Amino acid sequence: MKIPTRVRLCGYLLLIASLYSAIAQEQRKAKTPIPPETKQEMQALQKILAASPDDPAALFNLAMDYATIGDNTKALDLLEKMAKAHTGMNPKSPAGRPFKNIANDPRFISLIAQIEKQNPPVLRSATAFLIRERDLFPEGIAYDPVEETFYLSSGKRKIVTAHFDGSAKDFKSSGQDGLGETLGMKVDAKRRILWVVSDHFVPSGHSDRDRQGLFQYDLTTGALRFNTCSRRAQRVS
Repeated sequence: MKIPTRVRLCGYLLLIASLYSAIAQEQRKAKTPIPPETKQEMQALQKILAASPDDPAALFNLAMDYATIGDNTKALDLLEKMAKAHTGMNPKSPAGRPFKNIANDPRFISLIAQIEKQNPPVLRSATAFLIRERDLFPEGIAYDPVEETFYLSSGKRKIVTAHFDGSAKDFKSSGQDGLGETLGMKVDAKRRILWVVSDHFVPSGHSDRDRQGLFQYDLTTGALRFNTCSRRAQRVS
């Protein structure tokens, strides 16, 4: 059956239009600006890798940044290099949530299988309690033996208290007192003080170089007693 010239021409035009549309979409993706915080973090990690090219933590975090901005090939390249350090760092979800777009990529699946084979889990612990907030992902844990309370930091910019019965509540809500991502913590049980390290802390009137903060809280009242970036807070020895 002979296809009329007009029909073939329409088919060619539709094909050309779809190709131009795909090219335009790729160009829009390429022109999407990188968020300033991500760009700054990437530059810092690249400096670390310039001095220590095989630093697994820097490779892992830079891979997350590339995955976040959609450069999946670069992210996979960095993850494969990271895996050669045999540290057991696993980009599998939930720890590697930024890699969700490449979770079904054959390279990513092969990499996960390799890491898990080389680093089989060692289970020698018992469950103390469970936190219902599934996306909390505590960065640090500190224990107060006086009140028998656990303090959990989080990338959600807050601090949570938890007890052996599984009850939990916010000690500090997200962003309260200028908290950024809460990291390491230490309880001074005798003086009733909680020390908290926070990242990405940029209070009003301060430059971007003030991105880290050290916070001191009163465990009895929960009040902020001191932080390294605030001029108004009173220093407590």
